[in-house]
Amino acid sequence: MARHGGDFKSLDFIDYALGEVELRNKIRKLLYGTHNLV
Repeated sequence: MARHGGDFKSLDFIDYALGEVELRNKIRKLLYGTHNLV
């Protein structure tokens, strides 16, 4: 998953974390519908 050997803790980890957040938000929208967005 890491593009370079030791860089995973920096940019790749940030990209991964942001991707996780977006994925959770999409799932939350699907589960609860757009009317419950805060």
